[in-house]
Amino acid sequence: MRTLNPIGLCSLLAVTIAFIICTSFSSTTSDKHFVDGWYIKNNGDRVDCSIKLFMYDTKKISYKSSDNKKKQSIESKELKEIGLMMGDSTVILHKYESATYSGLGKFKAKQGQKWMQEIYKTDRVTGYNMIIFEGGGRVGTNASGGATFASGKFLTVQYGLRMADNDYVLYFPIELWWDRSDTPKAFDVIYRKIIAKYLKDYCPSFAKSFKKSKYKIAEFEASLDAISTACQ
Repeated sequence: MRTLNPIGLCSLLAVTIAFIICTSFSSTTSDKHFVDGWYIKNNGDRVDCSIKLFMYDTKKISYKSSDNKKKQSIESKELKEIGLMMGDSTVILHKYESATYSGLGKFKAKQGQKWMQEIYKTDRVTGYNMIIFEGGGRVGTNASGGATFASGKFLTVQYGLRMADNDYVLYFPIELWWDRSDTPKAFDVIYRKIIAKYLKDYCPSFAKSFKKSKYKIAEFEASLDAISTACQ
């Protein structure tokens, strides 16, 4: 039976909206990009603290403990779990080995461990997202339908999936903003091509039909439902 992380895609993106608004208009403070949370070391020790938002492939995690407000850091390789309390939701991240496809369609294995959140799971397929914390860029559309841009730091996401036979997560090098209503069609074409290549080893007939389908990366869970059903 399919299970879905209670945060889900929509919740995380809703949190992103709130975060963008706050960071775009708040005054600069030393705690600007820190959120409450925790980390768990490889030995099982848990530390509750405020954590600075980070990229999924970061080497170091910056944090401030409750008894020491000075910024400290710990190597990402020393940790096995990170929790981020964002709005009314809690994002729980673990490290997973990763792979992807190049722009020319070549499979690229061993892309390193990345911090990901599990958002979907069945016996056959598991879905993930990766938080991207970066500066500047497009943050939505204006009343005329054009893009709006802003300075500051922003959260976006990339998605990935893992078939039960794999020990790595295949992630898509496609970054989505919180406003997904106008996701470029080119993104969906690239997404379907990558999925089709990946699924050729599992369910070739479905892979061929998926490439010609209308599935969109912004409707990621619908794709995972279809894959889970077809690729038994």
